[in-house]
Amino acid sequence: MVLTRDQPGHPGGWKEIKLARLFKAQDVLTIKKRTTIRQSDYVAHLGDHHRFTAQVAARIGSKRRLIALGDGARWIWDFWSQHYPDAVQILDLYHVLEKLGVWARLVWGDTPLCQEWLALQQSYLQSDQVSEVLEQVRGERCLGEARKQQQALLTYLTNNQSRMQYGTYLKMGYLVGSGAIEAANKDVIQHRLKLSGQRWTPQGLQQVANLRVAYKSGRDDLIRDHFERAA
Repeated sequence: MVLTRDQPGHPGGWKEIKLARLFKAQDVLTIKKRTTIRQSDYVAHLGDHHRFTAQVAARIGSKRRLIALGDGARWIWDFWSQHYPDAVQILDLYHVLEKLGVWARLVWGDTPLCQEWLALQQSYLQSDQVSEVLEQVRGERCLGEARKQQQALLTYLTNNQSRMQYGTYLKMGYLVGSGAIEAANKDVIQHRLKLSGQRWTPQGLQQVANLRVAYKSGRDDLIRDHFERAA
């Protein structure tokens, strides 16, 4: 979320800028148990997801053997299913654990029992036992808000079950968490576009974001193109 100015007919305020990070498997390195990515290609867009995904598709081009890692947003999976049906779709593990945690604290509060239950669910998830997690959630009797959230959680888990085979993904060496894109949000977007006192026009925000992703992607050709267009 980036702060924008009021413009005629367009009220300012916090606006969402979407960011994608694309990288090759051979550029993912593990050094002293920490994962680092040598080279990434970024796409950033302020506005609706249709134009954003079109730009992502342009950067993907004709590449094959794709792996898509994202949160539970419906439009993300619709994009991959429609345009790249053979891609492996992975739902961010920590996004799942966060949703389980919110519901578990409604049921048990912030107690040792809650933490033990969450640890058990994580072990199930990391061994491809999503059905066991569903049974654990479904079998808990609860009332009020916890009951309402229980139904929403069951729907979420059921709809994403095919994207939650984390044991298999880990054995294949795939990333299952969103650390790479969270780090990119800070490095590519926040370090330049969320400095103290900054309020952007939408046009100015997008232009600087374009330069930022070109620079961080190592795309000197795009930087020259942006400057030539500005001239």
